[in-house]
Amino acid sequence: MPETNEGILFIVGAAFFLIGLIGGGLEISAIKVPPLSKIPRYLMFLVGAFLMGVALVRFMTPTAASPIPATEIPTALPVATVEQPTPTVPPPTPTDLPLEQPATRMGGRSARINDIWVDFDLVQMGMDGMLIHVDFEVDGLEGVPCGIAAYFYDVSGNWLMDANASYNSEGGQVVVFQDFTPVYPSAVFEDFELFMPYDELDLPDGEYELKFSILIWEMASGETIESWPSYYDFTYSQY
Repeated sequence: MPETNEGILFIVGAAFFLIGLIGGGLEISAIKVPPLSKIPRYLMFLVGAFLMGVALVRFMTPTAASPIPATEIPTALPVATVEQPTPTVPPPTPTDLPLEQPATRMGGRSARINDIWVDFDLVQMGMDGMLIHVDFEVDGLEGVPCGIAAYFYDVSGNWLMDANASYNSEGGQVVVFQDFTPVYPSAVFEDFELFMPYDELDLPDGEYELKFSILIWEMASGETIESWPSYYDFTYSQY
């Protein structure tokens, strides 16, 4: 018999029904039921029959399963948005990029760019653009405000010049940059993100072969700490 309320109800009803039917006088193990007179027998019989009937009805009535809420499946994958704080100091204008070696290591302070990769055609802050990922590490710069920037060029290595005083360096070159302050003597940034809106490349309609290079600098002095020793080439279409 199932260990449910209906099962227990049926067993109790069956016991009452049996006692009412045979009139008591039973002895099962340590349980003794004395003989019953006519009226208690009828009552036991009726109560047992009633309880068994209720249990059978409940057994035969299907229990409505609780509805499982359907999982909401979005019609389109949401685009991750990362709010990028406005940097306080624009990046410097180096004499040339990329630099094979920074001119100065600033008294033991150094940085090393390990890798760069790009996700194209993303949407952040309502703008279409490219997400630049930089894997780098710094030493000796704990608590020192620094900056990292991507400078953009045409296929010939000429600067892309800013046209709207946005996403620009001190000299007016097109650049995306961000502040950071290491909190350890040696700090690793495995995936530092720079989002560059396509509109901020400030180019007319057409197809372009472009490239960018990465620079890390110390903000107070504007001195270069490290730069990526090559360009990252990409094709861009503006229509």
